[in-house]
Amino acid sequence: MNVEIKILSPELINDYIALKEGYNFIEAYPTIGEISTRSYHGPYSIYEKFGFSLHKNLDDIAIVRKHL
Repeated sequence: MNVEIKILSPELINDYIALKEGYNFIEAYPTIGEISTRSYHGPYSIYEKFGFSLHKNLDDIAIVRKHL
């Protein structure tokens, strides 16, 4: 018996679920610049690390998207 085990990261699981539901992209709203209490979405650099790109810059908030 040949058994193959694959471990998926949470990021890949979320991408798979979004694709399965018919979404073309995932959108988030991180802060740009100095981290403050408004930064509960996390800094832009974290989203960039996980494949998101800048869609629109709104001063201290970014709209980032990851196309699936």
